[in-house]
Amino acid sequence: MIGNQNVDMNYVRRLWRWIGGFKGIGFFLAVGLVTLGLCVPLLSGWKISHADSIIHVVPDSEIAGDFHVEFQPVLNGSTAMIRTNLAEVTYSDSESKVDFHTTYLAQGQILTINLVRIQITEANLSLIFPFRLIDSNQVALGNLLDCRPYCRFNGTIYLFNQIIASTPLGSVPVYRRSFATSWVNGNDAYVGEPDHFHDTYRIPHLIAWSIFLGVLLIGGLVGSGLGVPFCGKRYPFFTLLSLVVVLTLYVASGTGFDVLYRNYKDPLSLASVYLFSPFFHEDYVHLMNNFFVFILISLVLESGFTWSSAKYKTFFYWFPIFASGIPFNLIVLAQAGTPGYGLSLAIGWMSAECCFLISKNRRTLALEEHAVRYFVHASLIGFVLLTSTYSWVAAYVIYPYSMDVIGKATRHILAFLVGVAALGVLSDKTNLLHNALEEWSVKTE
Repeated sequence: MIGNQNVDMNYVRRLWRWIGGFKGIGFFLAVGLVTLGLCVPLLSGWKISHADSIIHVVPDSEIAGDFHVEFQPVLNGSTAMIRTNLAEVTYSDSESKVDFHTTYLAQGQILTINLVRIQITEANLSLIFPFRLIDSNQVALGNLLDCRPYCRFNGTIYLFNQIIASTPLGSVPVYRRSFATSWVNGNDAYVGEPDHFHDTYRIPHLIAWSIFLGVLLIGGLVGSGLGVPFCGKRYPFFTLLSLVVVLTLYVASGTGFDVLYRNYKDPLSLASVYLFSPFFHEDYVHLMNNFFVFILISLVLESGFTWSSAKYKTFFYWFPIFASGIPFNLIVLAQAGTPGYGLSLAIGWMSAECCFLISKNRRTLALEEHAVRYFVHASLIGFVLLTSTYSWVAAYVIYPYSMDVIGKATRHILAFLVGVAALGVLSDKTNLLHNALEEWSVKTE
């Protein structure tokens, strides 16, 4: 009994030292209190206010005729403030639709329609999820509104719709949906099927997560200055910063499609999406699919290895995030296409980078004292790689006739192979990967 008690006390002492004693306890309490102190006032008193919409009509040939904007039952179109960029366009409105009449649109001439402060007639809209309650049943909000031509229209119509809430933070979009329809001789199809709707929702929850992660990031900096032990070199500053950027962009700007469809042909919007494409996503599901897998691989890469210097750590963390999308985006930019979004390409490159780092340091890892740590790292990296690989294979099987899905799966596979090739060259031609790590230590810094 005495021996077991001594072992237990040793674990308690080690845990107490790792936490940093009262400094560590104070750190966790401060993070919790600051997070609550920010979340409670900022996320209270939210109320649904109104809806907005921006529509861009881009003809492929000369046309003249009518376009009808049709509203969902939850919206009252007669209350909207209506603006167009062309003075010769006239309109008439009612509760359920607005009719626009054009006398002439040249090929490539863009008709932009702004519908502002559309009244919401439904009282039971959710602030969190995109549905309304009808007799205790959840009914999806859908597109909110759509635009259809009543003429032989050839071209594309881009729509950006959103529901706005009044909050202590000001007017905040709580639901967005962007989509586009392609028209040929009056027949339409969604652009990018089957992933043609690009939704953002659960905004209050994601703001709370952003605040919590931001407090952890700033708290880590403060804790490092105060000497809290686990706020040292192994604290995941880059991981927290990446997650805060991803969530903040999603909350403030929406998806990458939201940015492009809201500001169609705007050079600044296009440049921002290309430059920060790893941090944008296509919709909420895409964001969540990448979010937690990225946390795993990011923590392994940043905090799981003992880096020889901050310079190596910084380079090998940010290199896969920004370099992974460059080859594909350069090709797309030359073709004036839509850039790829999301952290999935970076996840693949980070996984490959971890494999190369482990391979370069395999002799040290073979030592008995590193076996458990090596097993944990290898398991997490393998999980990330296999999860991504199976999802690509599944995409081919589930949607064999969708060129958009097949294109995405092919892009991911090619990007991963390019990453392996680039890291292979880096490994063979330089000593960067070999010099990046110190010998693995069982000590906790």
